Amino acid sequence: MSWQFTPYAVPLFVGAAVMLVVTLVAWQRRSTRGAMTMAILGLSTTIYILGYAFEIGSTRLSHVQTFLKIEYIGITTAPALLLLLVTSFTGHHRFHTTLNYGLLFAIPAIILILAWTNEEHELIWSNMRLERFSNLYIADFEPGLWYWVNVIYYWLMFGSCLFLISRALLRATGLYRRQIAVVLIAILFPVIFNVIYLSRVLSVRIDLIPYAAALTGITLAWGMFNYQFLALIPVAREVVFDSMGDAAIVVDAHQRVVELNPVAQRLLNIDSETNMGKPASEVFAAFPDILRALENEPSINHIEIMIPADGQECFFDVGASLLHSPSGKTEGYLIVLRDITARIQAEQALKGANSRLDILRRVDSELSRKLDVRYTVTLTLDTAMRFSLAGAGLIALAEPDGLRVLYALGRYPVGLENTLMPVDKGIMSRVIQTLQPEMVLDVSQDPDYMAINPDTQAQITVPLVSNEKLIGVISLETSRAERFTPEIFEMVRLIAARAAIAIDNSYMYEERERLVKELDAFAHTVAHDLKNPLTVLKGYSLLLTETYGTVSESIVRQYLATIARTSEKMTSIVNELLLLASVRKMEEVKVGPLDMSSIIADARDRLVTQVSESEAVFTLPDHWPLAIGYRPWVEEVWANYISNAIKYGGTPPQIELGATPLPDGMIRFWVRDNGHGLTPEEQSQLFAEFNRVHQGSVEGHGLGLSIVRRIVEKLGGEVSVESKVGEGSMFSFTLPQADGQGSKTA
Repeated sequence: MSWQFTPYAVPLFVGAAVMLVVTLVAWQRRSTRGAMTMAILGLSTTIYILGYAFEIGSTRLSHVQTFLKIEYIGITTAPALLLLLVTSFTGHHRFHTTLNYGLLFAIPAIILILAWTNEEHELIWSNMRLERFSNLYIADFEPGLWYWVNVIYYWLMFGSCLFLISRALLRATGLYRRQIAVVLIAILFPVIFNVIYLSRVLSVRIDLIPYAAALTGITLAWGMFNYQFLALIPVAREVVFDSMGDAAIVVDAHQRVVELNPVAQRLLNIDSETNMGKPASEVFAAFPDILRALENEPSINHIEIMIPADGQECFFDVGASLLHSPSGKTEGYLIVLRDITARIQAEQALKGANSRLDILRRVDSELSRKLDVRYTVTLTLDTAMRFSLAGAGLIALAEPDGLRVLYALGRYPVGLENTLMPVDKGIMSRVIQTLQPEMVLDVSQDPDYMAINPDTQAQITVPLVSNEKLIGVISLETSRAERFTPEIFEMVRLIAARAAIAIDNSYMYEERERLVKELDAFAHTVAHDLKNPLTVLKGYSLLLTETYGTVSESIVRQYLATIARTSEKMTSIVNELLLLASVRKMEEVKVGPLDMSSIIADARDRLVTQVSESEAVFTLPDHWPLAIGYRPWVEEVWANYISNAIKYGGTPPQIELGATPLPDGMIRFWVRDNGHGLTPEEQSQLFAEFNRVHQGSVEGHGLGLSIVRRIVEKLGGEVSVESKVGEGSMFSFTLPQADGQGSKTA
């Protein structure tokens, strides 16, 4: 008989049976990660164990060689399969690729082929023979080159398995820790028995590794039934832990770092491998809020913290939970950092929106309190500066000649207020043209930027528009561009929109007040200045009717002369009222070069009776410079000035007319008299409508100089008076200078 029973084979058959059970259970659970690998590994190990059981009972060398070749199916594949099982068990599933499978099984495939063809080359064994020890036949041989390659490969596989399992054991807790301990023990049996076998310390040259494989099978079976091995495997924890969207940190009962998931490693910039086992106080020294979560007892209150990530502020809810063993013993903490950035940002946005809404309510309330341009501009700029944290700001209001700075704050040159700003330069020019607000965060890159402050980095410019009409511009500047955000820009735009309406309302209110004042004054004029002439007309008309035929012709002529003079006075009042109204209503007139000598001659002709009666003496220049204006209006100005000089001049009136060119391109025309002069208080009232300085001393109705002021301002000039009591007065007005030669005095 070629095979005989030996007691050494009994443990092998038992181990093979157990391993076969492990294989069947693993096959039943093949949907679990790693179970299929376990099934194949169990089958491979079973073949190896049974092959060796039949080898040590064989009495023929040929049979021994056959069973040895069968054993090599398990000898070559089991180490690689064990590594695949361990990588699945410890969560290194990224290792499982087709390329890695090919590389992993390349050497086992070569060794298996060489073992089955060993007679041709003897690269695995040579000089094999059977040696008998009592009733046991042991094959002895000389190892070939690839035999040692197989040994090296064996140790590489088992060494890798021991490293991965040991590391996982340090990080695991509870049931998973005990599962990993079972796997570690199962791996240690082949390692220890192989060391004993290779060291040749045993007198009998029996191979111990199949017995170790049998013990491995028994150990895995024990793990299956006691610790749910292959039912609940640590890889599930690894996958869940690593795939968590929140940052997770595991700390043991002694507050040593056990593990950080990938999210936590990226967030905190901490490597889990290099910091494993270190005190949490050292690893998280830069994050005191995380340490604070470990200082309290179970059911730790959640803490909200901010951690910079990717250049932005990210907010996290930090919570810690105790980890217990089945016996209830505290084994550590699980700290979870849940990203609440979106919620915090939403809360901050809502808070900011409420704050901005509150500011706008206060602005609306303050602006409605007082209809005054200066008050509105001051309030608007103050509010915009405080909210935006701008370093400088100004508000300029639209005028016919440009934008006049009404209010300025911050780092601006002295004297900027009340100056005209060019409307054809700078970012402001674009805003005026488009009536659209702009925020420039880098003024150095803007070709239109006109520097006022050398350290300005960013500028917000918003037009003040009401009813599609440009009211003015608000401009804010800062040396820190990050202060100007889209929220700030939008808020300034909203404030500016309210300010524009308030300023426009103030303009309308001031115009209404002026019109009311004029209407009151007009009513006063009609009631008094026109009432007296009408009374005179009525009285003399009645007197003439009652006495006609009873009085002499000379008396009748005297009555008629009085009626005529009174009618002329009324006509003059009505004409001046009509002229004042026409100047107020006319938006544009056709202006051109003025022949001032001819205009003055016409004005004097209108006053020929007054000049003759007063015996006024005139002094005129030889030449008049050329100015631009509207002839009928300018004639009215001269007529008013000359008439006043005759009325209020000396006896006889000495009247001097002249013109002086000014550096700003204007010409000042003036009339000087030799009257009593005016006090400063009287001068301040001269150009007010329906106002008379010398009440009762001279006939008048207070319209003349107010008409002069309106005419000159409409033509782009200004009126003024210079006077001292006892030295006479000089009244003047300015007009734009024209190109060309003037005129000689007629």
